[in-house]
Amino acid sequence: MMRRHSTLNRDPNTLLRNWSKREIRLRNGRVLPAPSEQSKQIAIEFVNWLRTRGDYADNSVFRYLITLRKIISWAELWEKTIFDLDYGDFIRIVNELHESDIQVVIKVILKFLYDKTEDIKFKRIYDKIKVTKKKRRMVDILNEEHIRSLIEACARIDYEMKVLVEVVYETGARVGEILSLTAKDVEFDEYGAKIYIRRSKSEFRAVRVILYANDLLKLCDGLRLEDMVFKHEYKYYLRKLSEAWKMAGLPREVRRKFHVLRHTRATELLRRRVLSEKEMMLWFGWKTRGMLDVYAHITMSDVEERYLSALIPNINNNLRNLVVRSVQGAGYH
Repeated sequence: MMRRHSTLNRDPNTLLRNWSKREIRLRNGRVLPAPSEQSKQIAIEFVNWLRTRGDYADNSVFRYLITLRKIISWAELWEKTIFDLDYGDFIRIVNELHESDIQVVIKVILKFLYDKTEDIKFKRIYDKIKVTKKKRRMVDILNEEHIRSLIEACARIDYEMKVLVEVVYETGARVGEILSLTAKDVEFDEYGAKIYIRRSKSEFRAVRVILYANDLLKLCDGLRLEDMVFKHEYKYYLRKLSEAWKMAGLPREVRRKFHVLRHTRATELLRRRVLSEKEMMLWFGWKTRGMLDVYAHITMSDVEERYLSALIPNINNNLRNLVVRSVQGAGYH
């Protein structure tokens, strides 16, 4: 059984098959009609263009295709095709869709339209649309006591839930990646467990479970190779996690409760300099080093700590020598 998750396993072909079957609901409550069947050919060409342009994951192609579908529907509502839209139309679309990174996606679509038609109009619109830089938000993280309390609370609720939190935390993997594991993806050796993450938003990679390997071994005991390690859907575990979160008395304002485990682990490994930047990218499945900047505010606080730690053994001697020189200079010797 292939388990689906909100951030994994998005298939562009599924969207193409349902291209003209479902209406589009925008975040502002407005409903757009499904785009015409004829417009699907443009969508197919767009997907093929993306595939030839770079190493786009299915998740990214799906997201770009979603926006293209909305734009085409919006144009057809005004009895236009996407090729008829001008700069003003695209600005209205940006304002109406009001979605994260909408300008970035629209610029990708405009590049496709220019490559397809060689119409200079699309290049000019591309140049005029500015990408709004998002202010980077401080990431939520937990401390060691929080993690310990959460695991204990999960153990009182459900053993499988306990192991899931342990594995997501220690590996720093996305919860959807861990929920996609079958028994054949987990190998045990003298060091603990090696997990092969085959279904991901990024790339195939292998990570280790050492701290909680015994719990994972117990959970995997008796499973066939094709069996799912974790039996339930994402929403089931999210509901259980919220229950454990409350039981452990953790901060209420944290929204993405599974993802904060990933943030916490990344912060710990970066703070302790366990892995290099390149190794961090491979371990967490980051395609660019930009994600490392998310944790810069945390590591800066450690710079001072490490600086002082290096100097503290010499501080007293330096101060004593400074005082001696001052006294000698004042003629008090």
